[in-house]
Amino acid sequence: VGGHSGTTIVPLLSRVDAGLAGDDALVHRIQFAGDEVVQAKQGAGSATLSMAHSAGVFVAKLLEARGGGGGVATTAFVDCDFVAEAWPALPGSEGAAAPHCPFFATEVTVGPEGVTAAKGAAEVLEGLSAGEKEMIAAMLPKLAETEQKGLRFQPAPEERPGKL
Repeated sequence: VGGHSGTTIVPLLSRVDAGLAGDDALVHRIQFAGDEVVQAKQGAGSATLSMAHSAGVFVAKLLEARGGGGGVATTAFVDCDFVAEAWPALPGSEGAAAPHCPFFATEVTVGPEGVTAAKGAAEVLEGLSAGEKEMIAAMLPKLAETEQKGLRFQPAPEERPGKL
């Protein structure tokens, strides 16, 4: 969940195997896999095949939803209220304002018209390790910063599709 690069990516390893939740080396490798590819290519390329594969999987999910009437689960970086909803339940949030992060990568449901629902914060946070919750809280200021940079290249909020 979270963002799209570096420490803004929070792998929810506790959902895969509770024993992996504290594996800092694996978390770092997941977060910086794109950098690892660039280093392996000695600066002569990027992780475009990984991005293309992810885009292909997402489009396949959209097509599945369109052809089958919907209800298909996937993950997407969407305009939602996840951060505002999650902030009070995160470590270190007491007395602090939630970072302004209108977008968040989370589990969604897609239908014939696209994304129809995003999993709420309470549902996503349920069962996560304390370390995973700490990573989410710690990465939000960086995610907010990168989102603001990205928004300068996007249409004005009133011109964007509706919030979920």
